[in-house]
Amino acid sequence: MTATGFTINATANSDASNDRTAVVTVAMGSIEKTITVTQAKYSEASTAPSFSSDYIDLTSGAYNDVANFGSGANPAVVVISAPKGIKTAHVIIDSEKLTPSELEGVGLRSAFELTTALADDGTDLSTPLGNLGFPIKENILDKTEATFDITTFVPLLGALGSGKSTFILEVTDNEGQTSTAYLRFEKY
Repeated sequence: MTATGFTINATANSDASNDRTAVVTVAMGSIEKTITVTQAKYSEASTAPSFSSDYIDLTSGAYNDVANFGSGANPAVVVISAPKGIKTAHVIIDSEKLTPSELEGVGLRSAFELTTALADDGTDLSTPLGNLGFPIKENILDKTEATFDITTFVPLLGALGSGKSTFILEVTDNEGQTSTAYLRFEKY
């Protein structure tokens, strides 16, 4: 006797409240086998904001060497994807070298909101953020994709000597889902 295969097709569970279970009985002559199959309740794929970069390590926790970024090197670019649209994009610069006074010297602050171009202290940063190529106001608000490009900014980290700097990028979408990316750089 030769065994032959068979296929059972099932549609996706569309019930968001309950798992569903089916009992499948396969019989061949006097042999019978029962298989219980459970499908989890329906849930949408995550639509929370996400981040990707071709050159910046966003996942391991390691620091990226600043010498690898900037003019003539790799771009320091992170693509923000937010299928439900970006409501807020808050940036915190935590740096051993970019002190609050250093940042103020180039017209920036250590914490600011890209969708309004305002620092946490209320200072309007539209001009310096725009000059550095940061996406601000209508270039990021409600967008489903935006590019956070700090390529011109990273060489400043190297110019200040060795040390570590982290750009914390927290994005909340129009449904209140929040995700955070850590862009870590070090001058060795």
